Order: sequence, then C-alpha cells, then structure tokens
Amino acid sequence: DCSFSSLYNIPHDIDPETQHLDLSGNQINRLQVKTFKRFSKIQTVNFSNNNMEYIDQKSLLIFVEVKNIDLSHNKLVNISPLMGMPKLKYLNLSYNEITLDIQLKEKFAKPYLLELDLSHNNLIDMKQESLSMFEKIGKLVLS
Repeated sequence: DCSFSSLYNIPHDIDPETQHLDLSGNQINRLQVKTFKRFSKIQTVNFSNNNMEYIDQKSLLIFVEVKNIDLSHNKLVNISPLMGMPKLKYLNLSYNEITLDIQLKEKFAKPYLLELDLSHNNLIDMKQESLSMFEKIGKLVLS
C-alpha cells in the first residue's frame, strides 16, 4: 500500500510479484512504459486522486493480468491507452475530463468489460444513439 504517501513517481522497491497496487492519493501525474515493465502479475491498480493528466500509449499494456483499474478523480482526457487489456473487467474513470467522442465508441465496444464508470466527466449532450456504443458493457455509470 503506497496510498497517500506524497509520491511523484512509482517507487522502485515495490515487489515485482505484487498483485494489488494502491497508489491513490499521491501526485503521480504521468504513467510511462518504463515504470511498469517489472509488474506482470498485477490484477488490481488504484491510481485515483493523483492529478494524473497523461498515460503513455503503451504503459498499461504491460498489465496483461489486470482486472480492475481505478483512475477516478484525476485530470485525464485521452483514455485510449487503456484499451487492449483483455482481462480488464472494472474500469473507474469517474471525475476526470473525458469527453464523448469517437475514441470512446471504438474503444469501449468490448464484451469483456463488466463495469465502466464515466460519471462526473464532460459527457455533454449524449443522444440515444451515443449510448448504443456501450451496449456490450454489463454496467455503465454516467450520473
């Protein structure tokens, strides 16, 4: 547990066998590929409340076993780096700066995602046809 530790970077002394990583409540504003090369067994990651603005395009692809990611309460706009994670089941992106655009339509029409929380983002003027892009998701939170 590295939560609320005033961290600006991910510590190098975390055990590579770690399965649950809590880095919430820190000041980690970027996720980069080099940071995660040694974490192949992580299943749950909590990056909430970090003022995160940027995720490197390939940084999370290393997490092949990840089932749950919490990126709530950050400043994310581009979420395309989160795609391509075949075991991802739960994704919390609430309280970010995400807008509804083509990246969401193409990226979240995946049958494996059980729950997606996009509440409290910049999802303005959603039309009925926009909601159809999420039809394969088990639970969608937009409030």
